[in-house]
Amino acid sequence: MAVTRVANDCNLTLVLQTGVDPQGNPITKKKTFSNIKTGASHQDVFDVASALANLQQHGVNKVLRADIGELVNA
Repeated sequence: MAVTRVANDCNLTLVLQTGVDPQGNPITKKKTFSNIKTGASHQDVFDVASALANLQQHGVNKVLRADIGELVNA
C-alpha cells in the first residue's frame, strides 16, 4: 500500500528582530498566523508575509511556513 499525505493545516510565522543583546546577538519575537490555505503556493505565502512585514514595528529576520499533514495508507 502507498502512503499519502493529507494536508491539515498551514501556519505562517514572522520572526521579528526587536533588538540586540549586550553580546550583539539578535533578540527576536515570533508572530504566527494560523489557518493559511494549505494549497497556497510558497510565493503567495511569501507575498503575504512581505505585506505583513510592512505593518510591523520591528524588522523581519525570517519568514517561516509550517505545513502540517497526516500520513495515511491509501
